[in-house]
Amino acid sequence: MEEMQDRLLDFNGILSDDRLDEDDPTFGAVPAYKHIGSGKIVTFVHTNGIHHLPVYPCMCAGAIPTDLQYLAMGFYPATSTDIGTVFTISVLKHFHLFKVHAHLSTDAYMSILRRLTNYIFPDIAPDRKRELGRVWQQWNHITNLKRYGFGHSENLEKPGKAELALYCAVCPQVGVNLPPDWKSRGPLYQYYRYLVGDGNFVCNHIHINSSQEAPRLADGCGYMTPSVPYGEHLASTSETVEPPTCYEHRAVADKNKPKKGYDSTGLVAIACARHGCFAPAACVDMQKGERQKNMDYAFCQASETTNAEALPAVLFAYDINCQYCVHFRKRISNGQYLHFPASVPIHFLIGLFHVHGHKDECLARFAPTFFPGAGMASGEILESLWSQLNGAADITRTMTLANRSEMLDACMADINWRKMQTMVSWLIRQYKRAGEQLKTANQNFEDLNKTASQEHRDAWHREMKDANSKRESQSDPSAMDLYNVKSDKANGKRERTRGYDSINSVERSMRLNGQKYRLAQWALERLGVTAKYSQFQTLQREHTKAVTAIYDPNKPGLRTDSMSWIWTMNVKKDSETHSYLHEVHRVNWIRSISVRDRWLEEFTIVQSEMECPRSYPKLGLRTLTDTMIETALEALRLLDRNALQNLIQYAASRDRSIGLAYVTNHARFTEEQKETYITHFSNELLIGSYVVGYAVALHGTVISIPSTLRRLMKFITQSRLSNVSSLLHTVTEHNPTEHLLAYYSGDWWTDYPSSLSVSNSSCPVTTVTALVEHWKVQKRNAIAVDSRHIVDAANFSGLTLDELREARSVANDTLSILELEADMNMRQLDLVNGRIIEMNELDKKLSALAGRSPAAIPEIWLQGRKGEDRSGHIY
Repeated sequence: MEEMQDRLLDFNGILSDDRLDEDDPTFGAVPAYKHIGSGKIVTFVHTNGIHHLPVYPCMCAGAIPTDLQYLAMGFYPATSTDIGTVFTISVLKHFHLFKVHAHLSTDAYMSILRRLTNYIFPDIAPDRKRELGRVWQQWNHITNLKRYGFGHSENLEKPGKAELALYCAVCPQVGVNLPPDWKSRGPLYQYYRYLVGDGNFVCNHIHINSSQEAPRLADGCGYMTPSVPYGEHLASTSETVEPPTCYEHRAVADKNKPKKGYDSTGLVAIACARHGCFAPAACVDMQKGERQKNMDYAFCQASETTNAEALPAVLFAYDINCQYCVHFRKRISNGQYLHFPASVPIHFLIGLFHVHGHKDECLARFAPTFFPGAGMASGEILESLWSQLNGAADITRTMTLANRSEMLDACMADINWRKMQTMVSWLIRQYKRAGEQLKTANQNFEDLNKTASQEHRDAWHREMKDANSKRESQSDPSAMDLYNVKSDKANGKRERTRGYDSINSVERSMRLNGQKYRLAQWALERLGVTAKYSQFQTLQREHTKAVTAIYDPNKPGLRTDSMSWIWTMNVKKDSETHSYLHEVHRVNWIRSISVRDRWLEEFTIVQSEMECPRSYPKLGLRTLTDTMIETALEALRLLDRNALQNLIQYAASRDRSIGLAYVTNHARFTEEQKETYITHFSNELLIGSYVVGYAVALHGTVISIPSTLRRLMKFITQSRLSNVSSLLHTVTEHNPTEHLLAYYSGDWWTDYPSSLSVSNSSCPVTTVTALVEHWKVQKRNAIAVDSRHIVDAANFSGLTLDELREARSVANDTLSILELEADMNMRQLDLVNGRIIEMNELDKKLSALAGRSPAAIPEIWLQGRKGEDRSGHIY
């Protein structure tokens, strides 16, 4: 072994290099020469410092390129040619965590590495912060592509909007973490999409004069929204000035206030209100203040990427919803780039921290405490997310916009990932807390409810039911004013002065009556009958405090407070004898039952969330793996690489046709028929993905995966397969390598739903064997291929206005493609005519040489070849 090492060293000219014996005063920090023998000295950056080592790449015939050799050994080169600096994968992972978790700048991290290299004289060590920043961007993007399923893209398919983002795993997602019969499993409020929006003026960006903007590696693929359509939305939308409906809040008053020197004054983001996970592609930049058009776009993007339209309703918490909700639907209908389904109910709430800074009326109208189905989420969780993200403000403020967007995407992805890591423990804690608080809230309500008359209880129940019904059906928050106090408070200096006198008088009376009560209780103890009158408890000072729900109904913390026992002694008599006491009991009874109901909802919602990860994401793959894998392998083992590639192309074409049929016919389907269609569609896609997985595992990256099949599979994982707008764009997108067939074997979708009940030959594909059989039938029948879009043969009468606009854009693209194809066909016809003329001339020359007439040659030639094929065999 030593002899082999000596030979290698001698071969590379190392043993004859006398410079190896020289002293190095820099202790290896900066080598005095760049080569040792035939090898080049390369700078290696690792977690323990910066090192210089000679590298001798493989120069054998057929060796892979030098940069790939570095990658194969775990080193990421700073350049692909003339490599002088490489980074270990370990240091990139280490730097990534410091960057997204501790928000350490590239310059600070490189300074630490230089100190580790030479603690006494760190300035002597090489400075590679520029290379480190550039390499991290590349490595972070490549890692995301690998993690989100774009690692085997031979045709360099780019990820689409929100396709490199991770959303909350326990928030309800139809087709992902919900069972098929979720609509019949308990109350629907446990499946509401609960979102929260807020603005942040800390994560701003200073305007940088630059002649060229840096390229964006993943524009809109993560949590920041796509820049181009967002810019077009801002240019085409005007911000209207509306009269304030509440106090003059800063977010309303300063929404059009510019900030000189900044091209982004901050961020507007949307997150799930219960768990605090950022919504994909729903973080946008502000140009001035917190304008409505910024929030409109962010909210619409979050609703789309989280598939909110598939759920029963959307709850949206925002600091100034009392103002924001007034013309929301009007702004959406007027916005060219805004879309929110009119059929999906949306209910506006204000977080419990901000609602107490509003008018008293806003508490009952917008506080989550009084909205059925909101649970006990405060609607303020985005504030805690800002506290984490604000650490990155200092290092992103002077970045290029492209680099800043990628950095913020990485930070938000890390926050969401850490939420997933702690989700189980949080659910367990919240489940225990909800159970305990439900018992306490139920006991507080029963103490207040048991002494009220049945007449009062029935009346208060009817009032609550009517108010909630009007709010949900008519979108009228003012119906909740019933929850507020009906008595008037003292206004003006004179009335308040009189009120102070009354308070002092009442205070003296309370002290006197308190002394009498304690004396009477002492007598009961001396007589030994305390147990008989257990309702009379020991009187403390805090038991006699005023009911804040009356004189300060918007005071923070009211939903966690309970009434003193003295207010529950005889609600019936108090309500009948005094109108003021009736109002006290009515308001507190409504608030008490509201708190009890919210804790009951919280307990139910947490139970539902604990079930979500168990089905995330099964998607029917278990049945395929357990019962059909052997049959599938038998069908696929007989196919070579070319046959497998052809089968994958056929599956993608088939799935594309199924999607197009759903887009054009979904309007005439019932809800049950839509669900059945999507189920069959999903099964076909899963079978196709199984074939892709088998082919890639067997033949590697030489297998080309059709982009249509990849995107449709992504729709399954994001529960967007029933989203007509997204599906329309995917199935009608022009791709010269993917074609639609004129006819498909077993085309159950053509006459759906009647086709499923008429003939068994048109059954949806549920096994790999069935897909292979249809493919073989397709090959035998030699069905012609139509490479054009078949949008012109589709029926779009059931599409919405937005879908028709999308269809019009697709139709224009199709016309352009047809014109190009017609021009190409004319050119080919011209070439064929030229060849025919050439063949006629050649035929005349051959006839002249043979001494025969031109007309006789073809007949004689045919007679000599009749009955034989080109190989000479008789047929």
